[in-house]
Amino acid sequence: KDARTPSQSCYTWPVTAGVKSLAWDPYNGYHFVASLEDGTVVCFDARVAPAASIFTLHAHTEAVTSVSYNLFGPNILATGSLDQTVKLWDLSNNQPTCVASKNPSVGDIFSISFSEDDRFMLAIGGKIGKLH
Repeated sequence: KDARTPSQSCYTWPVTAGVKSLAWDPYNGYHFVASLEDGTVVCFDARVAPAASIFTLHAHTEAVTSVSYNLFGPNILATGSLDQTVKLWDLSNNQPTCVASKNPSVGDIFSISFSEDDRFMLAIGGKIGKLH
């Protein structure tokens, strides 16, 4: 649907908690993920609504505040949370698997972002005024 057309309503998708962050999959332009206050990340197909999620990832014990796709590695997603951890996920075959988890000692994680130039660089911002 085209949100610019007043006669058309926008698609909506059901989620289990408040939405903290959104990101489009750079390798599949129709898929996007939403990070939620209940610690989950859900993936939807923008062409199908309302519909069940493609996958639901129980990522963290507290709110997932930020998500970032790796532009160099298909199916790699980073999540950051108020539980003070950053996790890397392999999303292959829509079966998410945690491949790394780290507490970067920045307190609650508020923002993460993969570099557009270096496949192994992830910027992390947290509560205690540090960047990694």
